[in-house]
Amino acid sequence: HEHTRTHAVTVDSYAGDFGAWLSAEAARAAAARTGERLVLLGYSAGGTLVQAFHQQLEACGCPVAAVILMDPALARADYRGTRPEVSHASVASSFMANSVMDEVPEHLDAPRVRAAMLDLFPSYRSRFEAIDKMQCIMDGCELHAAPHGGPCLLLLSTEAHPVFDGLAGGAPAEARFAPLFPSALVQRVPGSAHDTIPFFADTGHAVVLFLAAVAGVPLRLDALLRGRARFAETRLAMEGARLAFRKVWAARYATDDFRRSEERRVGKECRSRW
Repeated sequence: HEHTRTHAVTVDSYAGDFGAWLSAEAARAAAARTGERLVLLGYSAGGTLVQAFHQQLEACGCPVAAVILMDPALARADYRGTRPEVSHASVASSFMANSVMDEVPEHLDAPRVRAAMLDLFPSYRSRFEAIDKMQCIMDGCELHAAPHGGPCLLLLSTEAHPVFDGLAGGAPAEARFAPLFPSALVQRVPGSAHDTIPFFADTGHAVVLFLAAVAGVPLRLDALLRGRARFAETRLAMEGARLAFRKVWAARYATDDFRRSEERRVGKECRSRW
């Protein structure tokens, strides 16, 4: 069996220049490789960046053996016309609010909800900063015909999501990315939404089978079953953590209206008429 290890691409080094960041991260990944087959795996915005990383890695003399796209996000140019209200601030706040609110308002007051979350959960600051950087990085990313003609797995969520629909994953991602990766094995993960697909046992199962096929190694049934059980445990733990965060949030802000001021005013007028 081949030695297997992971290398995470970080946004910490991004300083405003997309090309410089991309080149530096690709060079870092290439330098860390010690003979293993290289497989690129990108989830959400990371899936959108796979093409650009592929090109940079090849330029560093580091061939890519396979690509895994997990519910990739659309490039900004792809949703600008359908989601004109989306801004950097609204995406970051909506994404984070999804972890504490049962329903995220359509017209979210992004600065206000961000301030409230940071007041209640100071550890969220680093997550907001990472999302802000990733959105700036995405501004420099364009989708184009894929240079990778080798093995590719495209994993897609099946359930609608009020925050991410039209921005990432699901049917829009399939329509955009399947033509770019014509050799891709397209697999939908039943019951998953964009924010839950990484923790589904079917997701892990599909990735393991794909990697085994790429590497040409056999799999043991008992190992697969253990892996599925661990994914199920992880999913339960993540759902439990989300419920705990939502209880803390509800205790402080259950009666607060986090819609933008104009939407709050219109809502009050409508209620007064009734």
